[in-house]
Amino acid sequence: MRRIAAIFLAIVLLVFLPVIIPVVALLDRAYRKQLRAAACAFACLSCGGILGLESIRFADAQWDEHLRELREKYPSTRFRLVRHVRAICPACGVRYAFSERERTFVQIRIDRGLSAADDVPRTLP
Repeated sequence: MRRIAAIFLAIVLLVFLPVIIPVVALLDRAYRKQLRAAACAFACLSCGGILGLESIRFADAQWDEHLRELREKYPSTRFRLVRHVRAICPACGVRYAFSERERTFVQIRIDRGLSAADDVPRTLP
């Protein structure tokens, strides 16, 4: 029975994996294209400047730095993180999340951090 399940799994992977990878790549490319188009057309709500592609690069660099710090601090931990900041205004530093439904940016409150895990008690009562 286990051998049949292993053979079935191998067949499914051989059939669907070559289809799934290109589909995921195309969906990611379409998302990034929407993000770039929105950034080039969106004016910052604080300073009025156009966000542009540099704002996406700033957000990517900030996210990469955050991940690097977490990996250095907790080297053997696998993280399940949700990224909210997709653009940072190069002129004034205001942070924006991308609303896929509306295809525009939404300003993120400053008092909200990247993770709410700091508010969760570490020990059980």
